[in-house]
Amino acid sequence: MRILHFASSEIGGAGRSAINLNENLRKNLIDSDLISRSKNRGIIDSKNPVQGILSSSNTLLQANLIQKSDDLVTIFSIGFLRNIERYINNYDVFHLHSYYNLLNYDQIRKIVSSGKPVFITLHDQRMFTGGCHCSRNCEGYLLDCTNCPQVYNFG
Repeated sequence: MRILHFASSEIGGAGRSAINLNENLRKNLIDSDLISRSKNRGIIDSKNPVQGILSSSNTLLQANLIQKSDDLVTIFSIGFLRNIERYINNYDVFHLHSYYNLLNYDQIRKIVSSGKPVFITLHDQRMFTGGCHCSRNCEGYLLDCTNCPQVYNFG
């Protein structure tokens, strides 16, 4: 069984958790790899340099144009990896720790649609709020986010 962990970076809670789990699985002789934007442990030729520039620009633009608080709001995610099908074909289990600007929504859909087991660890609230990493007790995402206190309203 081959397991692939996804973590946007290797810093912060999600990244450290992904590293620890990956390393402990490997110590117990389970074939496990971790891929992130910062390092790729055991995976070769996975980064797309153009997408790297786009993902960094995407984060900068969202931080300066969309969010009006210090809380990270990231609505759009750019796929950083080339040929997601290669990973789907070469691994049996997928574990998403964080995906922002590592995987885009089409790549996540392909992974989930593969029929292989997918585990998601919610290190923040982004997966179910649609962009807010921390809702700060706002429940607007339950219906819509038209009056989101964390982003500028352009309507």
